[in-house]
Amino acid sequence: TLVQRLTDTSVALIFADTITLSAASPRYVKAYSLSACDTSLAKSLTLTRTISTTPTIIQKEFSPLSIVATTSVCGFIGAREIYRIKKVATAQSYSWTMKLGTNATITHINPSGPNDTAVFVNFLNGFTKDTLNAAAVSGCGISAYKTLALNATFAPPTITAITSGSSNFAPCIGNSVQYTAIATAPTTSQSQISIYRWTKPNNTTITGATSDSGTITLRYDLGYAGGAITAKGQSACGIVGVAKSVTLLYLTPTPTSISSSTGLYNGCIGTSMVFTAVVPAPTTSQVAATVYRWTKPNNTVIQTASSDSSSITLLFNTNYTGGSLTVKGQTACGVAGTAKSQALTHTGCPTGTKLSVFNANGSEVESIPQIFPNPNSGQFSIHYLLRNKNNNSVYIEILDCFGSKVDGFYYICYNGQIDIDYNKRKLKSGLYFIRIKEGNQIKSVTMKVVN
Repeated sequence: TLVQRLTDTSVALIFADTITLSAASPRYVKAYSLSACDTSLAKSLTLTRTISTTPTIIQKEFSPLSIVATTSVCGFIGAREIYRIKKVATAQSYSWTMKLGTNATITHINPSGPNDTAVFVNFLNGFTKDTLNAAAVSGCGISAYKTLALNATFAPPTITAITSGSSNFAPCIGNSVQYTAIATAPTTSQSQISIYRWTKPNNTTITGATSDSGTITLRYDLGYAGGAITAKGQSACGIVGVAKSVTLLYLTPTPTSISSSTGLYNGCIGTSMVFTAVVPAPTTSQVAATVYRWTKPNNTVIQTASSDSSSITLLFNTNYTGGSLTVKGQTACGVAGTAKSQALTHTGCPTGTKLSVFNANGSEVESIPQIFPNPNSGQFSIHYLLRNKNNNSVYIEILDCFGSKVDGFYYICYNGQIDIDYNKRKLKSGLYFIRIKEGNQIKSVTMKVVN
C-alpha cells in the first residue's frame, strides 16, 4: 500500500491489486497527534474490501412463478430466450457474457447498472452449444461467474404411451379411432417436443390432424390387415426422441386341436359326438374370437349349438362315410383366423342307410322333423327322415303363430331324407311352425326365433 500525504490532517492510500482486505485478514490506518513533549494515543480505522457475491441462479422468471431457464435451445435467425438473475445487494452493475459467442449474442433489457439483471440471448444459425455467464460488479471488483450451459443437441422426452380415445386397439375396416402420444415433461437436459412423428399400418389414413400433431385420428381403409402405430417426439432442432409402438390386435388365435367328447373321431350313422375347438390365449397381436366357423363332412348335422359356437354336437346321418371337420375363429370385425382341421372316419360301423330315433326302452320310434339350432335368429337347418324313402319331393311350409304362411317351397329329397339349411329371409322374433307335407302325411315342429 502506498501512502501519499496530502496535508497534515489527510492522506491518500493507494492499494495494490493483490492486497487482501477482509474480516479474516483486516488492515488498519492509524493517526497520531504529536507535540514537542509527546505522542498521543493512536486513532485506528479498519479497512476492508467489499466484492459482490456471485449470483445464485440463472432462471427464465422468478415472479410470479419460478420458471427454470431454458437450456435446450435451437439456433435459427430470430430465435431468442430470456434469462434473469436476482439482484446482489452490493452490486453496482452486472457482467453478462457468452463463453464462445460465435452463434449467440446478448441483448440487454435494461441499461447497464444495478437493474441490468435480465437479458435476451439471440441464437443464430449453426448454434450447437455455448455457456452463458453472469457476475455481479462492485466498486472493488467482480464476483465469480454464475454459468448456464445451453445446448441445441438435447433429445426430446421419450413417448411413454399411446392412448386410444375409444380404448380400441382392435379396429375394424371403416373405423376411425383417435390416438394420443403421451410424453413426460422434459428435464433440464431434454428438449421440448416441437412436433410428433407417427408411423401407421398400411391402408390407413390420418384424418382430422397431420402426422405432426400429438393427437391423430386414424381411419382404417379397405385392405387393412393389422400392424402397429408408432409415435416419437422431435425437437425444434430436428433431434428425434425414442419411439413408442403399440401393436394393433387383428387376427384370432389358431385352434391347436379339435377335441372329441368320446376321445375318438370315428362316427357311425345315427350317433352324435361333441367336438370342441381348443384355442390358446391370444398373443399381444391377437384378439379373442367372438364366433367360430365350422365346416363339417357331408351328411352330418350340427345339433344343440350353432356353427358360431366353440363347441358343437355333430349328428352322423345316413350316407355319412367320413370327411374333415374344420374350425376357425372370427373377430367382431369379421376377420377369420387360420383354420384347424380334424379327419373324421367311418370305420367298423354297422351297415344300413336308415337313421332311426330310439326311445328310452331302445325301441325304434317314428322320425320327427329336427330344427337346429332352436331357438335361432331366423337361419336354421331342417333334418327329417321320410316315412317313405321312395318319395322324392316334399312341400315345406313356415307358418307364424297365427297360422299364416310366411314361406313355402318344394324340396327334392335324396336317399329318403331332408337335410337343408334355411336362410332365404330374416324372420322376425316370435314362434313359428315348420310343417312338412309328405304325400298325405303332415309333420310339424315348433320353432322360436330370437333377434
